Amino acid sequence: MCEYLAGSLRIRTPTTDALKKELKAEAQQHGYYLQLDDEISLNKRKEILRIVSHEPPSILFNITTKSTYDCIDETLNNELEYFKKKPFEEIAFFKFVRRIFTITQPEKAVIIFVEGAETGWFPLKKRECLLNDFLAALYEFRDRHDYDVEGIYNIVL
Repeated sequence: MCEYLAGSLRIRTPTTDALKKELKAEAQQHGYYLQLDDEISLNKRKEILRIVSHEPPSILFNITTKSTYDCIDETLNNELEYFKKKPFEEIAFFKFVRRIFTITQPEKAVIIFVEGAETGWFPLKKRECLLNDFLAALYEFRDRHDYDVEGIYNIVL
């Protein structure tokens, strides 16, 4: 099964091609790929929009490990593998996600983390937290089988 990490960022300024290129370049620098808006497969885009439909987002995103994938399994799993896991501050994925937030300065952000989204993403537990709290939960998740991080995260900015 695949794990999906997608969501929306509502930003103050209009989304430009230059901004999208900058975000994609940042993703590749950290070993990831970023699908934005219409680049996201229709099924995944519908799921994201269903969750964030109460407000129109400025940017929809889906983080992947290869340009032809729509999930993040391989690279993220490797970074968080228990026996060779780097310290929190050195995880490339975490640096990348922080950079997305630094570059876009969103007014509102929703992150969706779920496994096996082929049949839809409901019901998902909804949570509200700081970005670092979400990343810390993701970091700890690989070490604890009783710890569930799947859900919808409204990121408090």
